[in-house]
Amino acid sequence: MPWIVWLIAAAALGVAEFFTLTLALGLLSGAAVVAAVVAGLGGPLLLQILAFAVTGADGLLVVRPIARRHMTRPPVVREAPTR
Repeated sequence: MPWIVWLIAAAALGVAEFFTLTLALGLLSGAAVVAAVVAGLGGPLLLQILAFAVTGADGLLVVRPIARRHMTRPPVVREAPTR
């Protein structure tokens, strides 16, 4: 039951993300969930690792920079209407 191992890894990465707040471990946690789905569907170990690697790399190289840009923007301040 390799999908259980992937889910445990996803949970561990999710807990680590909670304490570090770097967003990287959370994205890797999501990649572990994808690998768990592949394992649950009966995919071989190589396909599980490939799914984890591709999803993790995609998250870290595409999603994380976009999310960091949005997190560093100053909040929108609305002015009160004048009367």
